[in-house]
Amino acid sequence: MGHMPYLLDLPAGFRVELALARIGSHPHSFCLDAGPRHTFLGLAPVATFSSVDGFVTRRRGHEAPHIQIDQPIEALRHFADCLSSLPEDHYLPFYGGLVGYVSFEWGAKAQRIDRAHQGTMLPDAWFGLFDTVAVFDHVERTCYIASLGLDEAMAPRQALAQERAEQLLALMSEPSQVTSPPYLERELEPDDLAPVSPLRRYREIAQTLQHHLWQGLAQKLNLAQRYVGLMQEEPWAVHARLREHNPTPHSAFLNLGEYQLSSTSPTCFLSLQGRELMAKPVLAHRFYHHPHHAPDVLDDMAHSTEATGTLHRLQEEFAPLACGRVTLDIPQVETDRQAAHLACNLRLQLQSPLTILDALARLVPGLSMTGYPKPGALQLLAHHEPFPRHAYTGAMGYWAPNARAQFNLCVRLLTMHEGLGYVHAASWLDARTPFEETLEQTNGRVTHFFSRLHSTPITTIHEQSLY
Repeated sequence: MGHMPYLLDLPAGFRVELALARIGSHPHSFCLDAGPRHTFLGLAPVATFSSVDGFVTRRRGHEAPHIQIDQPIEALRHFADCLSSLPEDHYLPFYGGLVGYVSFEWGAKAQRIDRAHQGTMLPDAWFGLFDTVAVFDHVERTCYIASLGLDEAMAPRQALAQERAEQLLALMSEPSQVTSPPYLERELEPDDLAPVSPLRRYREIAQTLQHHLWQGLAQKLNLAQRYVGLMQEEPWAVHARLREHNPTPHSAFLNLGEYQLSSTSPTCFLSLQGRELMAKPVLAHRFYHHPHHAPDVLDDMAHSTEATGTLHRLQEEFAPLACGRVTLDIPQVETDRQAAHLACNLRLQLQSPLTILDALARLVPGLSMTGYPKPGALQLLAHHEPFPRHAYTGAMGYWAPNARAQFNLCVRLLTMHEGLGYVHAASWLDARTPFEETLEQTNGRVTHFFSRLHSTPITTIHEQSLY
C-alpha cells in the first residue's frame, strides 16, 4: 500500500464557492471554514452516528441502522475510537475523519439536565465519518483532494482512495445533477405557523423566569426564541450568501438530507492538537450597529466579580481532564461586524485525545448563551424555553485521525427545512429589566439577518413547530 492518505491535486483556480455549488445539494455534504487559512468540503460519509436523549443510531455504509440505548458521550466516544486505527499525517490539517455537531440538548444531557421537549426531529448530536475531503489552503493558494479509501472493515485501501478522490473531483467539476426542490416556488400556508401570539407567550415565559431569578436560582438568563422566514434559494446557496455578507473565519454548512444547517461563527470555540487543548469560552457579548459602537461595559466586566467567579468555575471543571495545570488568560474584548465578545483562552493538556468530548460537554452550550451561574441558568432554560434549541449554542466542527480537532460555537445559526429558515436569537433577562427592551433589540437583529437573504421573518414560533 502506498502513502496514505492519497492526494489528488485540483485544477489551478478552483474555488470553494464553485465546489459548494456542485456538491451542496447532496445529502450529508459539508463545507467548513477552519480559520482564515483552510476550507474543507466533502460528502458521502462511510459511517454515521446520531443520538436523541439515550437513543443512539449508528449506520455503516449501506447497512441497516443499528439503534440502541446508551449514554450519549460514551456512545460518541466509542464511535470515535475508529480514528485511532486510521493513518496519521501530521502535516495535513484535515484529510478525513469526523464532521458534525453537538447541540444545546446534548450539552444539557451531559450535565444531567433532561429536556422538557419531546418528539424532536433533529438529533442532539450527529457525526459522519468522511474518508474523502477537498482541502483549500488560502495561504499557499493550493487545493487538493485527500482520501483514505476506507473499505467495509474501515481499513484504508490505495485503489479505493484513488477511485473516491476521482469521483469527488468529477462531482465538483460538473454542474450538479440534483434538481431544485419544488418548495422554493411555494407560498407559506396558514397551517405552517403557530397560532399562539408570540408577544403574549414570550411575556408569560419571561415573567415566570424573572420570578425564578428573584428567588436566586440564577442571576441572568439568555432567553432564546425562534423566528421563521421563507427561503428563496437552495440551502447551499443561502449559506454562500451568508458567508459572503458576513465573512467569518469559522463558518460551517452541513446538509443532513431533510435539514440543513448554516453557521457563521466569529471564533474558534475549541481546538485540539495531540493532547494540547485550547478553548475560547465567551463570557459575555453585546450587539451593535457599527464596530465603533462596541460598548465599554465589556471592558468593565473583564475585571468584575461575575467574570472572576466564572473563570474559577472553569478551572475547577477542567482540572479532572488535565495533566498538570489549567491556564486561563485575562479576558479580552474581541469585535466583528455585529458584536463585541468578552472571551478568554483556556489551555490544558488532556489525559487522552478522547477526553475532548468531556471538554465539549463542559463548554456546550456556550457560557454567554445560557446565563450566570451556568448550572442554574441551564436548568431554567431547559425546562422553560418552549422549544428545543437544537444546534443553536452547540458546537460544529471536525476531528481528524492525527488528533487534530476544531469546533465552532453555533451562535449565528440558520436551520433550513423544506423552504423555511429557522433562526434562534436570544435576549438577556434579569430580575429587574423590562423584557420588552431586549425583545425589541432582538427583533431588529433578526429582521436585519433575514434582509440579507432577501427574506422577511414571518413570526416567532413558540409551541407548534415544524421541527
